[in-house]
Amino acid sequence: MRLATKIFLVSALVILVLCVTVVWSLLTVKRLVTANQEIATRAVPALRLQGALRDAVHGLVRLEARALVLQDERYAAMWSDRATRVTGDLEQLGAFLERAEERAGHHRAREAFAKYRGHVAEERRLVALGQSRAALQIAEGPARVAAERVEAALNDVTSATEARLAAGQERARALEARTWRAVSTALAASLILALAASALLAYRMARSLGRLSAATTSLAAGTWTGPLAVTGRDEISELGRAFNQMADRLSEVDRLNEEFFSHVTTSGTRWPPFG
Repeated sequence: MRLATKIFLVSALVILVLCVTVVWSLLTVKRLVTANQEIATRAVPALRLQGALRDAVHGLVRLEARALVLQDERYAAMWSDRATRVTGDLEQLGAFLERAEERAGHHRAREAFAKYRGHVAEERRLVALGQSRAALQIAEGPARVAAERVEAALNDVTSATEARLAAGQERARALEARTWRAVSTALAASLILALAASALLAYRMARSLGRLSAATTSLAAGTWTGPLAVTGRDEISELGRAFNQMADRLSEVDRLNEEFFSHVTTSGTRWPPFG
């Protein structure tokens, strides 16, 4: 494998690990955002609407008493308008409820409010007939009980919604903690993996170059004894094979020189005699 290919693969591995870490982190953050959105878009609006409904029921009871005692049509009209809005708010509240306890309390609240409206309608009929005492008895009896049942049912719904909100917040906190731990672990692992891959590549390159350098020094000093072990197909390996070829040729040149001088020495040179 070529050296450029090795460097490219190490870089690609580091980038891939980082990309996987980023994608996984985004997915976990998305789950965290979804959990917080559920709290913000369902539980919190439900609690606000429940509080507004309790206040509205209190206001209706006061308007009912004023309309009955003062027999003022303006109070009666205001009561009817607010009662209509409370009915609409009760219908809207159902869209924010999830647990069975919430829906059961919501059903009781709707039934009790329907009965309360029926009692008030009966009060008005009796007042129109001049039976104010009978109307007052209904207001202080069945109508008041129905209004109290509405409030009690709304309190039950609020308790169930608060429990759902607390559970959702706990899930969000747990998910946030897991997200931070997982992201930190993934980043640390990717960093360690990147450093390990880079260090391994650098170590192998440095080891190969060091062996080649030592072999060159040994060859220059004349103590070279054998071929350099070469594996792989990168540029450093090719350089090692070229070094072995060069060393073989130098050894061959040395051998030929030794043979030549040995031949000259053994054969000698004959000179003609003087005189």
